[in-house]
Amino acid sequence: MPRILEVSLQFIVACMGIILVGAIPALFSASGESLLNFSQYVTALKEIVKGLMEYDTLTYDWNGRPRNLFPSLFSPVLYSLTLLIGALFIAYVISTALTIITMLFPERHRGKTKLFVYIFESLPDIFIVFLMQFFIIFFYQKTDILLINFVTLSEERVYLLPMLCLAIFPTIQLYRLSFLLFEQELKKDYVDLARMKGVTKSTILFIHVLRNASISLFFQSKKVIWFMLSNLFIIEYLFNIFGITRFLSQYMTPVLFTIGVLLFFIPIFLLYNITEAVLKNVANGGESI
Repeated sequence: MPRILEVSLQFIVACMGIILVGAIPALFSASGESLLNFSQYVTALKEIVKGLMEYDTLTYDWNGRPRNLFPSLFSPVLYSLTLLIGALFIAYVISTALTIITMLFPERHRGKTKLFVYIFESLPDIFIVFLMQFFIIFFYQKTDILLINFVTLSEERVYLLPMLCLAIFPTIQLYRLSFLLFEQELKKDYVDLARMKGVTKSTILFIHVLRNASISLFFQSKKVIWFMLSNLFIIEYLFNIFGITRFLSQYMTPVLFTIGVLLFFIPIFLLYNITEAVLKNVANGGESI
């Protein structure tokens, strides 16, 4: 099957799944002896499809007054996407850098590094966020210097600290994956060939192993992004961010939920598939030294 056809089919199936999931609350609105209300579910599906076809007429309640859904919805979606993609990029870069540094250590010290990472991973993410906010407040009280804005006020937006908090545990997950990928790459024949040619360990790591492992790590990061989505609501709540999760929690209807999730899903789907196509072309360079 051609790649473009396969991706198109994946996109259509994913969008249909989101639409079907968006109507699920209506399925459990049954009363009496029946546990499921299939007729109400079908009605909700019709409303969702109608809303998608007539999206320019949709409104939501804003302080007791109807307000057009578009373009109002674009702002929280773009805000949350920026935080999510920025955090993923930070996690990707830091985890790769930490892996390279760890691989340069003597092998007897690598186990201690991994043990520290496992212990840090066991800490609750909310605890880490509070700790970072507390440090900024403490530092400001002692020095009168505000390192980073840590909460949104009115129309003001914060980016760096929420991204860092959202990136903490993905960084740990990607670090563990990256470490395993680097170890696997170092066992391959092209690495032995490079060593026989006199190529230094740092050159092998920074050029050949880094390239191949980074491509594999990107493919593995698809699983990590689902973990980040589950933490996005916590981050938006703690930093008073009016992103897509806060919007959907305040204006929860089948139509608004479905459209919001679709607007969030489509850019991520396109980003991953475009980047995957580019990386596959890069990977075709092979393992030649």
